[in-house]
Amino acid sequence: MGRTVASAVILFGVIWFAVSNASLVNLNIFFWNVSVSAALVIFLTFLVGFMFGVLRIAPSWFKKHSQVGKHQKELQACLKESKGQIERIKELEIELASERHQLGETKED
Repeated sequence: MGRTVASAVILFGVIWFAVSNASLVNLNIFFWNVSVSAALVIFLTFLVGFMFGVLRIAPSWFKKHSQVGKHQKELQACLKESKGQIERIKELEIELASERHQLGETKED
């Protein structure tokens, strides 16, 4: 929730800054000379920077995401095995109690 609010505030700030600086600027792009709104230049610059940031972070995010999935599967397998072992322990405890009970009856005879 906090990240969403922070992202919205930053995006609103960029848009507000861009709109408040809406005068025309001359851009020299290689061999072309273009007049565009400063708001458009500011917003597109922000957007390109954001996309480079996403592309920079995406590989590690996908790696962590796949590792989390793998670890969740391992955890589920361990939990299933653990449940089986707990059931086996209960069975053995019942057998032990039964054998103790039988030993107690044979000693009394």
